Amino acid sequence: MEEGLRAIFPEQQVGLVAEVVKVRGKVSVKLKTTFKGHDGILVEGEGLESFGGAVATIQSLLLRVSLILKRGLRPFLILDETFPAVDSGRSEILVDFLKVLCDRLGMDILCITHDSAIAEGADLGYKLSPTKNGAKIKRIT
Repeated sequence: MEEGLRAIFPEQQVGLVAEVVKVRGKVSVKLKTTFKGHDGILVEGEGLESFGGAVATIQSLLLRVSLILKRGLRPFLILDETFPAVDSGRSEILVDFLKVLCDRLGMDILCITHDSAIAEGADLGYKLSPTKNGAKIKRIT
């Protein structure tokens, strides 16, 4: 997970610690993330509470990939509007990261998005437009 976070946030030093506890007989994992920027300031906390949606979104993606691999499932992800919290300046980095996941893990990803930068970076992309009789499909990549 740290490698994935570093790939998306390359300008910061990222660390990750998993705190595993048992709550009401069930295992619970709390992820503590640390970021150290160029200014030297170190910030630590839980993803969504301390860093906003982008970090939590990437952590969620990485946890899903880990689960797929750990369970020996077919490496296939469906991402439906998964990245609205990720700022547009990171779209290219995100697309490159997803392509690396596909290449290294033999993973297929179906990504549904309104973000044109993500769509245009895809190996294969289609744009759907409404028509009077349904939808028009146009290949964009």
